[in-house]
Amino acid sequence: MGALDETLGTRHPPHARLAPFLVEGAEPDTETPLCFRDFALYPRARVLVRGGQPVELGGRAFDLLLVLLQSRGRVVTRDEILTFVWPRTTVEGSNLRFQVMVLRKALGSARELIKTIPGRGYLLTYELEAQRPALPEAAPPALAPLPHDPGVADGIGAEARAPVVIIDDDDVSRSSLERLLRSMGLAVQSFGSVGAYLGSERPGPPRCFILDVWLPGRTGLEFQADLAAAGSDVPVIFITGHADVHTSVRAMKAGAVDFLIKPLRYQELVAAIDEARARHDALTERPRPKPAPDGADRLM
Repeated sequence: MGALDETLGTRHPPHARLAPFLVEGAEPDTETPLCFRDFALYPRARVLVRGGQPVELGGRAFDLLLVLLQSRGRVVTRDEILTFVWPRTTVEGSNLRFQVMVLRKALGSARELIKTIPGRGYLLTYELEAQRPALPEAAPPALAPLPHDPGVADGIGAEARAPVVIIDDDDVSRSSLERLLRSMGLAVQSFGSVGAYLGSERPGPPRCFILDVWLPGRTGLEFQADLAAAGSDVPVIFITGHADVHTSVRAMKAGAVDFLIKPLRYQELVAAIDEARARHDALTERPRPKPAPDGADRLM
């Protein structure tokens, strides 16, 4: 399974497993991108991007690159790599050599950065850059906003634009998804329940909703029905780890942009958000002769 198929917010190895490989003085923050040359690696989202484009990389090769980056110029022994990449699993040395080959191929012209040290292990020779973005809202070059975003074209700051609203009761998944969307230049608000969203201060309708299907209190499907009854045309994207055909058909018939299954696939998520943004922008540009029905403002 490629790195783009990995879950956003999946509970990856605990920080203790990274401890031997952390840069001295660095916090074990798996949300922070690791940058080298024109690459940026996002450990929690498990995404490697180069020049704004995701690089498809298998899970083992991704972990191999992560441990080499975290070692920052130190030779990482074969045993250390095997412990990190294949925890609690006995594998042959040929498996490691194969993953090194896969990683070098994925890096293309940067393949020479990975050095084999005979009898010792492997070394990534390039120094890490820009461990932490200067501003939380700044979009890294590797995940720049999509070109048609009118807010970007007009030079409007992220918080001045209609936000993407995430409602998901999984704290880890919600936090990871929020970080990823912010890195794309989107304004984001996130909540653990529909009730928390409805009780918040909202300057105006969101650009789109990303709803977990099964939420405490009012479910995502029930909230979608509430929005429709109130006359809202804000696009809705559903995410869930527990899906069935009936639920997905019901959501799509009710007008959902997409119905995505956890673990979320990066390319599918970006495509769904792009479609939701396009729908939102088309709706905001068309004339609205009739006022919103009673209750619409309360929900949006």
